[in-house]
Amino acid sequence: MKHSMQHQTNNGFKSFLFLMAASLLMNCSKAQMSPFDGSYTIVIKVKNQVAGDVQFELREIDASTDSCSFGGYRNLRFQRPEEVLIQNRYQNTSWEFHAREYAKDALFMAPGYYAVVLNSSERSCMIPQANQYIYRDRYFQIVAIQNNSEKVVAEVPQERIYNLSLMRGKWDQILSIKIILP
Repeated sequence: MKHSMQHQTNNGFKSFLFLMAASLLMNCSKAQMSPFDGSYTIVIKVKNQVAGDVQFELREIDASTDSCSFGGYRNLRFQRPEEVLIQNRYQNTSWEFHAREYAKDALFMAPGYYAVVLNSSERSCMIPQANQYIYRDRYFQIVAIQNNSEKVVAEVPQERIYNLSLMRGKWDQILSIKIILP
């Protein structure tokens, strides 16, 4: 009888330890997930406003994407940051909650700033090579569109494409690309 109780106690303790370890692992893996995984942003600041309606688009330079797999790139229209960085295209409530927190001290939430959000396939080109893939960064320019006329107003430096998953809580460190219209 004593041996049976000790065996049950040991099994109970082992089960308890297993559940605790599983719980800790689930919490750790959950903590590493981010609603921003695979998302990037580019922010612009228009230094001067001109008469009329001007829109800005992000366009890929050297769009030789025919060798890319899993989705192609499309032109993205810059929008006010709250429309694209907070009320994102994924309709994710976790994204919106965290984005509101992160945006509190971000300078780019003011008038005159615009942003786009890219997903992984819009940011990088996946090219099949043997049984693996290589990733090639895409390069971009910003185009101003007004009265059916287009003008390239800036090239996007790679360091100004921000990985939102790595920028958790540090949106105040996101720098904009300055745009001066003629």
